[in-house]
Amino acid sequence: ESGFRHRRQVPVAHAMGLWQFERGGGVAGVLRHAASRPHALAACQALLVPATPEGVHPALEFNDDLAAVFARLLLFTDPKALPGVDQPEEGYGYYVRNWRPGKPHPGTWAGHWRNALEAVAGERVGV
Repeated sequence: ESGFRHRRQVPVAHAMGLWQFERGGGVAGVLRHAASRPHALAACQALLVPATPEGVHPALEFNDDLAAVFARLLLFTDPKALPGVDQPEEGYGYYVRNWRPGKPHPGTWAGHWRNALEAVAGERVGV
């Protein structure tokens, strides 16, 4: 949502971390879901963060390792398989379904998808 520019949602800090997690939404969901809970608890223990929404949420603002773990674990909560690299439309659906952004921007999705592919591949890709 923030394009990795904000660690605290603007203008109001409802969401924290580079992946913009809300306390009662994504944070609570990852801590509660059967597929992600054991991994979230282990990560919180390893990173010395209380494994509660009240402990994790503020920690996400400055703990990028924790934020990355929670972003990855959110994907564990979706019963559908990750979309393929050649499926940006399905990727957008996956994003909206899991992150539930308040103001999604479908017009910028193709560019973000391409940037992600380039980051993973370490080069320019033609999608």
